[in-house]
This record gives sequence, C-alpha cells and structure tokens, in this order.
Amino acid sequence: MEFLELKNSAISTESTLSQTVREILRTPKNFLVAVVPAMAGTHKNLQKAGEKALQQNLIAASSLAESSRTFHMQLAQQMTSQSSWMETKILLSNLFEELLDLLKGFYLVGELTPQGQTMLLSCAERASATITAQVLKEKGASSEALCHREIFLLNEQANSQKIVTSSLENYQQKISKLLENKIIPVIPALAFKLIAQGD
Repeated sequence: MEFLELKNSAISTESTLSQTVREILRTPKNFLVAVVPAMAGTHKNLQKAGEKALQQNLIAASSLAESSRTFHMQLAQQMTSQSSWMETKILLSNLFEELLDLLKGFYLVGELTPQGQTMLLSCAERASATITAQVLKEKGASSEALCHREIFLLNEQANSQKIVTSSLENYQQKISKLLENKIIPVIPALAFKLIAQGD
C-alpha cells in the first residue's frame, strides 16, 4: 500500500486537478491510495467561519461557508459530465449542510473544542476527496472517497484506546478492500494523519 500525498496546489484549479488525475492514472492502481488536503485557502476560510460563529455572527459564518460551497461546486461542475455532476452535487450538498449544522452548533454553544475544530476542517478535506474521486471516475478509473465523518470523531479523550484502534483498523480494512478490487481509495489528509498516528 502506497500513500500518494497531494499538495493543495495540485487540486485547487481545473488545470492542476486534471494534471494530478492524469498522474494518478499513470500510477499502478493495485496499491495506490490518494491522500488529499483541503483545496487552497479552504481551511483558512472555514477557520474564519468557525470564529465568526463563536462571535455570535452566524450570518457572516454562513456566508463564508457558502463561498466555500460555491467554489467546490463550480470546480466539480467544470470537471464532470452532466450525469456525474448530479451525483457529485448531492454528495457536496450533504457535506456542506453538515458544515452549516456545525457552525450553528458553535454559535449556540459558544465554544470551539479541538474535536470541533477537527470536524470543521475535515469538511474542507472531505470535499476535496469527494471531487477528486469523482473526477477519477469521470476519466474511466474506479475510485471511491473514504471520508465518512465517523473517522474524524475519534480521539483518546472521548473514546477508549480499544475503540480508537478498532475504528482505525476498520478504516484501513476498507482501504485494503478497495485496493483488492482495483478501486483507487481517496482519503482526506486528516484521516491519513490518524492512521499514521495509530501505527
């Protein structure tokens, strides 16, 4: 299993993402796992959204989240056919609805915990993973984004070590299963970091 760690500059525009996808497709698929970060500027944008929610400015927080949603939606639409675009649109819409719910939670509680921070920033990377996997499929490859929110809820303060270890093992098994079926797994960089810490 080989992890290909991409830089955010490699996936943040139509041209760079197209080039990155071509490079991935030239790599043997039986062991490749693509690790994607947030697209350029997205982490910073969502961080600001979280801060605005804490400052009880939900309108500004929602506006920042909407600008991020629009950016990802536009890039995805440019990179996919009409049929693929509809599927991608649904996936991204669900993710950004989750983001808005997170911001409302920060607004109501008035606190942004380390776990909340992880969940907030994970939305950016999960959007990147979703788009990258969809573009790979658009180019004829079998690919799947493994970016379920549960992996980002793991921490040793809230969960026992046994639960954390078991969950990470299950996540790695899902990666291995995809590879066995010659499907390129695309995972968020934060998920990769959790795997690396667990080894």
